[in-house]
Order: sequence, then structure tokens, then C-alpha cells
Amino acid sequence: MNEYLGVSPPPPVMTPARASDANPSGKGVAQSPAPDLPPTLAQESVPAGVDAAAQTILLNDGGVWIPLDGSVAVAAYRSGDNVILVSSGRHTLGASSSDDAQTGVGWTTKILTDATVVCFHWPNAHAFSLRPLQLGANWGWQLTDDGNLDQTRLIVPWQMGNTIVFPVPADSIGSRQPVVQINDPYSGRRVLLGLVAGRQSHVEEAVAGIGFSIRTSLIGVVVDADDDAIELRKVQEGFGLDAIGSEAVPTSLPSVRKVLNSPQLMLSRASTNILEENFRRAWTTAALSEPANRFAARLRASRAALALGDKVKASTILTTALEDDPGGIVTRDDVLLRSAVRTLSGKQRSSVDEADENTPEQQFWRGLGEMADETPPRGSDDGRRKVASLLAAGLQSLLNYPEPLAKALNGPVAEWIARYGGHEAREALRRFPDTEDVRLALALSKARDAPAGSLAALDGVARSVDPVRAAKAREAYLLAALRAGKIGERDLMEELDPLRPGARLAGREPEVLLEELDAASAIGDWANARDLLLALKRYEPAWSMDVNHANDVLIDRLQKDARALPRKTPKEAASILIALQAVSDGMSTADPRWPALRQSLADGFDMLGLMAREVDVLRATAGRITDVGLRRAINDRIAENLMRLDHTKEAMALLTTNYPEGDIPAALRVKLARIALEKGNTDVVTECLGATSGDEAELVRADLAERKNDWQGAVNALSAMAQFSRPPLGRLAPGDQELVVRLIADATRAGDEPLATRLVQENTARITEAGLRPIMAAFARQITPPETAVTRR
Repeated sequence: MNEYLGVSPPPPVMTPARASDANPSGKGVAQSPAPDLPPTLAQESVPAGVDAAAQTILLNDGGVWIPLDGSVAVAAYRSGDNVILVSSGRHTLGASSSDDAQTGVGWTTKILTDATVVCFHWPNAHAFSLRPLQLGANWGWQLTDDGNLDQTRLIVPWQMGNTIVFPVPADSIGSRQPVVQINDPYSGRRVLLGLVAGRQSHVEEAVAGIGFSIRTSLIGVVVDADDDAIELRKVQEGFGLDAIGSEAVPTSLPSVRKVLNSPQLMLSRASTNILEENFRRAWTTAALSEPANRFAARLRASRAALALGDKVKASTILTTALEDDPGGIVTRDDVLLRSAVRTLSGKQRSSVDEADENTPEQQFWRGLGEMADETPPRGSDDGRRKVASLLAAGLQSLLNYPEPLAKALNGPVAEWIARYGGHEAREALRRFPDTEDVRLALALSKARDAPAGSLAALDGVARSVDPVRAAKAREAYLLAALRAGKIGERDLMEELDPLRPGARLAGREPEVLLEELDAASAIGDWANARDLLLALKRYEPAWSMDVNHANDVLIDRLQKDARALPRKTPKEAASILIALQAVSDGMSTADPRWPALRQSLADGFDMLGLMAREVDVLRATAGRITDVGLRRAINDRIAENLMRLDHTKEAMALLTTNYPEGDIPAALRVKLARIALEKGNTDVVTECLGATSGDEAELVRADLAERKNDWQGAVNALSAMAQFSRPPLGRLAPGDQELVVRLIADATRAGDEPLATRLVQENTARITEAGLRPIMAAFARQITPPETAVTRR
């Protein structure tokens, strides 16, 4: 065991304080809880054997800089508003306290036999992080309060027998003094620290055990050891935490990470040779076991095969065990093993019973099992987001799994979280090992938040020799470039087209076709859009929902383009009409979108003045519609067009068929009568109007009478309008003023002098339109006393 060095609790330190009502001068006062340490060594002579640093601790804009060379091993952890940093070797680090009245940051140092302890006090800090930082030619550590631990390496403890192993590369463990013991200045507890050098490695998960507590650290390994039997030592794999003495309670993680016989499914990392030997022994033991012990032995063999990532052997062994003893699965750990094996073998989708304990590892396997149910085109956005959250919650289990199993799962799990996870779930991606699959996932995740910033990473992965990974990255690159405004929809469509073979290999051809279809419809390339729709047909019915949604978008855009036909070139207009015809012809008449699409086609012909083609489309549509109201509305439109085409008899016959009871709507009668009047079919106007009443009908009758020089008939029609049945009070709208002048003129022509006189007298002051006042004045001059005859025009 390496030598442990003790640190006793020291007295309070003076640190700068911010100005306040209680301390208006802002001068240094004793802070609470300030570290109880002796005065700084900066004013003392340097003891023998001390490595005198060329620099001192510095306050800068980013925090505090500690001048320790990269070869110096350190460990650091947080205690309230304080950070304790321990380094190997003896170092003077300059002044012990800050005179920065704004931050209140202070520190004290103590040099031990073969280590240096620095206690920092940082009031009101929400989080801390420690990272390497070079100032000029000098290397050191920067302590900040932003909590940003980017580019750090996790130290994930795992169980090996009765020892808890903290895996740290041998070249990162300090050779001078790898383990140091101190007494925490604030709690007084014995603290064991594993020092690391040259890289940012930290423990993220706090674990409480019997006689010890593993702390979260800023760097290195930090363990509170309440039991004197607990020791931390350097081992081949990194650091080992165990208990010495025959009477000591063995150290154990709450979720034991053994390859075999572990609670839950915690399969620990080990070399492939060890895993293969482990499986050989487990298989041999199962084969030679007594019948009473054979089931449990087979489960161990299945677990060993699972650790190797060999789902076929794991499934075969488990199936054999269950065939011999169907009721042998009794513990929850066995249930999880069975679910995991079946999930990997594709024999079970929902991996864990909802009634089971909701441990992180169970959440992970439940998410893995539900991936099959939520993989597009199945599932929903919410379902896929839930699966990503489950996977992220149990990610620590995956990170501890043996490399063969983890390698099989890392890529799919990381990609799922990247594509569908929320922001919090995607933060977990930083904990994955650096592999090409994970780099793809990280780039996919970044593309969701910052498309432009992800292009370089996606382009790099797209150059991979792996065709599946390259195709996924290339697709994501093109979509990110579109969102970033680097390319347009036409560029996207042209680049996606040659990507289809690779996408088919990657299992993403339907998605690529849908993306290409969306781009084609966005730019109005209706010929390509039709071809893409046909290509998507082979993925139905599985992708029917997505194809229908894409078709809906296409139809909306197509109808929008159809409404803009007058502004299109003849070639563009023809392309739109052909697309409308093709899409509607290929659609079931039972589809609720079909009538609207057919009417859009008819509208297109109407805008181009092709009325006969419009009638043909409407007739073909009406004959296939079962909805009575909609069919009647289309027939009404056909009748209107027939009137405009001078097919009066055909139009009237259609109306008779459309309204066998003769209950033709008044608005339709008026519309048809006006069309007939415009076409000069005066004989048909009265037939169309029938006995229809109302202002619009009377206006048509007045127009007809005026055309026939039937002035009295015009007077009668206009006088029947609602306006002339009201008292002549208040202002008149411009349209009503025109009607007054028109009625006066018709009454004058009809010789109805009393009516004309009355209207002039009642309305002269009410006529305010500039164009009508001179006419009204002329009528007023023609009015003579009652005994004088009115000169007629």
C-alpha cells in the first residue's frame, strides 16, 4: 500500500468580500464557511525539497489558474462552495488569497511530505469544472464555475471480485504518488484520492457503500473512507478500492458489475479472451451439471454468451433451459436476462414488464425492446422520444458492458438518441466512446440544433468506407445544408436521387424518397413528384401513413400552384394540369381529397378559359360522387357553364334533374338569369327567375326591363327593392345613391312625374357622390310646380 499523508483541519482564512449594506467598504472579512487552513506559505521560506514554481495561482476572467505542469498528477472535488485540489509533489503556488473584491474567491495551500493541498473558497458558485489551460509557455489547470465538462473522460467503476475497480490508463496514473490520504477540511472525514495526470478524467456518479462513499470528482478518484479497513491502491486496471483484513466487509457497488451471477444484468468490461474463456467454462459447467443445478448453470452460460454479444448462442442456451424447466425463471434478474436475450434476438419487443422495478438498466432494455415498435414507419414522435429517454436513463449500464456487446449496441442506441431524443437525452451522447458510429450520432444531434455547424462533421463521416454509415451521413448532410440555406430544394432533389442505392442498403430508402418527394413538390417539379409517389407505392402498407401525409402536402402545393395558373407560363400550366389529372385519376373516389382535387383541375381549366374542358371534368366528377349536396353543387356549376356556352336548354334540363321538386335556390336562379341576360337570351331570364323575390332578383328584372325599354317595368322592379320601402332618412351608401338616381331616371322616362318629384325632393340633399350630384341637379331643375306639366325627355 502506498503511503497515506494526513492533513489536519486548519483555522479560518481572510478572503475578499463584495461591498454590501452590511460591509459598505467591501474590505476583506472572514467568510463562512471559509476553509479552516493556516496562513499561506507565500510569505514563508520555501521548505527543503519543495518544487518552487515559476508562476503563482492567478485570478483571470475565466476563474482561477493553478500553475501545475501536465506531468503532475492531481485529484480535485467539490465540498459546498469550496474545491479541494491535491497534487503529487511539493509546490509553492504563490499568494494564498485573492484581493478581488468582486468574486470573493480565496484559497490557502499546505505542503505535505510528498503532496500539496490547495483549498479554494468560491461563494455562490453553482457548478465547478477543472480543465487544462496553457498561459503563454506555462501549462496549468483552470478552475471555473461554469460546470462545463466538455472533452472529459469518465471513470466508471466496476466490480471485480471484492474490489471496486476505477479504470484509468496506466500512463495517466501519477508515478510519484498515485494515492494520497487527507482529512477533509470541512467534514473531517478521511478522504482517499487517486491522482491522475495528463488527461481530464473524473467520476460522475456518487455511490454510497458500507464504510465508504465514492464522491463525484472534478478530476481523479475521491473516496470518503469511514471504515479504517478501506484502502485505495494502484492496480493494473487503474485504482482498486477494497477492504483489508479477514474481519472487513468486502467493498461492493450497489449494482454489482460482475460478468456472471450479478444482480440485474450488469455485465462488466473485460478482454475478449477472458470473456471467451468465461463462456467456455460456463458452457462446460452447464453441460456437466447435475439436473438440479443445470438450469442455473445454463442461465450463467447464456449470460456469458450475451457478454460476448453472441445473441444466437445466448438465445439457444436460454431456449434449451426453458424447454427443460419452463417455470425456472423466478427472480427478477433472470427475467431481465431472458428479456435482454429475447430482445436482441428479435423475439420480444417490449423487453421488461412494466410491473418490474424501474432500475436504469431495466429502463435501458425496455427502451431497446420498444425501438422495434417505434421505428419508422411505426410509432409516433412522442413514442420515439420516450424510447430515447429510456435509453439515455440506462446508458451507464451500456457503457459498462463488455466490448463485444457494447459494440453491437452503441451505434443503434447512439443514433436513436441523436435522431429522436430531447435535448437532455442527447446530452448523454458525450458519454459514449469515440467511434465512427458515435461520431455520426453526435453530428446528427448537432444538425438538429445547428445545421450549419454540423456540416463539416457530417461531411467527414460521409467519406467513411462503411457504405451504410456514409449514406446516413450524406443524407443528413444534404438536409442540414438545405436548412442552413447552403443549397435549394432542386439541389437537394438532384443530390438525393443517386443516394437511393446507399440509402436502401442503410434501410433508409423510404425516408430518402419522401425527402426527395417533398423537395420536388416544393419546386413544382410535378413530373418527378409523380414518379416518386409511384416508387413509394412498393413500401405500402407499412409506410402508408407517411406516404399519405406527403401526398397531402403535394396536393396542397399542387392546388396552390393551380390557383396561380394565370401567372404561369403555358408549359408550367400544362405541367400543373397534367399533374392534377394524374393524381386525381390515381386516387380512389372514396378518398375525401378526390372531389377537391377534381374541382382544382376544373378551376385550372376555368382560369385558362377552357370552359368546355372544365365542363367535361365536372361532369366526370359529378357522376362519381355519392354525396348528394356536393353532387348538386357541381351540377349547379355545370349549369352555369352551359349557360355561358349558350347551351341553354341543356342547362335548364340539368336544373330540372338536379332539383326535381323545383326548389332551385334563389341565388342560383339569379346567377343563371344574369348569365342569360349577359348572353342576350332575354327570353330565358324570366324563366330562370320564376317567382324569385329579393333585391338581386329585382335588379335583374330592372336590367331586363331597361333593355326592352319597358320603363314602367323597370320602375316597378326598382321600387320593390327594400331600400325604397324605408323612410328617406340618414346618409345613403354610394350604391344606394346610384339606385335613387336610376329610379328617378326610369320614372321620368315612364312619365311617373309624382314619383320622380318626390324622389328628387326627398333625396337631393342625400346625394353626395361627386359623379351623381350634377345629374341630381339636372333632375331638380326639371321639376315644376304641380300645376305645370313636366317636360319629358
